[in-house]
Amino acid sequence: MEKIKYELIPSVGIGPVRFGMTHQEVYEAMGTKPSTTLPRGKAVGEEERSSFHLHNCFAVHYSTENSTVEFIEVSSDCDIDVFYKDIDFFNTEVEELLVLLTKETPYDEDDPELGYSFIFPELELSLYRPHGPEDIEPLTEESSEEDIKYYEGELKRLKYIESVGLGITGYYGADWERLKEKSNQSNNYDHTLIQRIMRVVRHNSLD
Repeated sequence: MEKIKYELIPSVGIGPVRFGMTHQEVYEAMGTKPSTTLPRGKAVGEEERSSFHLHNCFAVHYSTENSTVEFIEVSSDCDIDVFYKDIDFFNTEVEELLVLLTKETPYDEDDPELGYSFIFPELELSLYRPHGPEDIEPLTEESSEEDIKYYEGELKRLKYIESVGLGITGYYGADWERLKEKSNQSNNYDHTLIQRIMRVVRHNSLD
């Protein structure tokens, strides 16, 4: 199957989905209703806070103020490639991605989860991977062939990002600075919550 290729355009959107779209406009742009949704609250009839498309690999998150698109995220788990200019997010190693992107704008070095996530505030862009290569348990003399195979596979996988996200203008602005400060004070704020929810929803759908 030929991969879907989507263009990422800061302040505009990813692929057919644009910031400011309503739920119905997103469904029409994607050509189908979502495979999964997350409720905003418990009230009956309340619109979805998020919708997941293309086997839950394309996530759209909506504003609580006006129910229009405010954040889009695409996972590398499916046959989708995402490009920004000539940068191929899912087929370029993390270190090279950072070199290419920082030629245009720096990432946030104060990000409390730096190494797992890389935030480029001026682009409203986020890159995410669940772990870094240094997190893999090292091999020992007792490691089996299966252990070695797993280690090599994980090492290769973690050289690449798991998802790329894009927010509306201001998404990583003043509020982002306040959230980082809160995180540094309490050590319990996880700004990658959206990515983690996305992983759970996507993996559960495959069970």
